[in-house]
Amino acid sequence: MTQPLRKPERQGIERLREEARRRVAAEGLRPFAARTAIPLGRLRGLLAGRAASSATIEAAAAALGLEISIAPPRDAAAAGRPAGNTETLLREILSRLPPSAQPAAGELADAAAQAQPGMRDEADALPGTRLIGVRELAAAAGAGAADMDETVTGYVGFRRTWLERHALDPAQCSVIGVMGESMEPTLPENCSILVDHRRGRRRDGHIYVIRAGGSLLVKRAGKDAAGNWLMVSDHPSWPPAPWPADAAVVGEVKWMARTL
Repeated sequence: MTQPLRKPERQGIERLREEARRRVAAEGLRPFAARTAIPLGRLRGLLAGRAASSATIEAAAAALGLEISIAPPRDAAAAGRPAGNTETLLREILSRLPPSAQPAAGELADAAAQAQPGMRDEADALPGTRLIGVRELAAAAGAGAADMDETVTGYVGFRRTWLERHALDPAQCSVIGVMGESMEPTLPENCSILVDHRRGRRRDGHIYVIRAGGSLLVKRAGKDAAGNWLMVSDHPSWPPAPWPADAAVVGEVKWMARTL
């Protein structure tokens, strides 16, 4: 049986999210975002339970009148491990993930996403596990997301065997969030997707993250009767649209996860 992580800092983040949800319910999403100067994409991610950057957390805490405190774990001595030992902490995180999780050992809002960037080298040495960066970036399944901050906020652990089976190089992949409904039911809003940045050649029927007109989109590639490329949405209410002439393929979507 998987034991829950004892993380006071996670409890603090959950309290922050609950307070933010109450405030947004009272004054509205956009007014709260404007008052706090938090981009809409990041605020939606915070409210949905996704990993948030320190800047987003600090801005939300200041607006809500909450204080942020960082300290060594209280149970570090009792657990027999020194505070700040990143490799020990990462082994504990990964050991608590359910072995039946397929294909990824963890998901964006789970414990592995809280691993700090400095842990990547230690994690890569663990047998059977590779880490892929979670980026503070959202691709819109709709009209486009302008949130282009590509800061790595954490990592998600994937099994080496799964990555090898799908010919994925962790150094050339990233995990990002999806906004909007146009790719539902395949990619629900607020789900997380793994993007393979090596795969930029369009293939009919495959799903891609596209950069066009200063925004990011996630769409399925398709063709019309004349052979022209189209951006196709899986949601029936969104009709196909011409593939933008200035579009650049960021990568192909190879995996999706969401919190139920």
